[in-house]
Amino acid sequence: MSIDYMRYSNDKVIVDHYKMTVGLSYDIGLSESLSLGFQISYLTGNLSQYEIDNGTTTETIKLERGSYESLNRFDFSVGLRFNK
Repeated sequence: MSIDYMRYSNDKVIVDHYKMTVGLSYDIGLSESLSLGFQISYLTGNLSQYEIDNGTTTETIKLERGSYESLNRFDFSVGLRFNK
């Protein structure tokens, strides 16, 4: 589990706040040098303010508590790992 800083950028809008990621992974050995891995993780964060930059000025928009935007998501991945 980790808690750290998240920076998000999309079409000149910059979002700064926090993120928390919780993940679980499991590998199944297929051979001595190859394994099949499964991972599920959950990311949570809130958008509390953003900046609008039109190239000459920058404006910071602060959202009121209760109006924060959620950035939550689940990720699931499967992959092959090559072991030495």
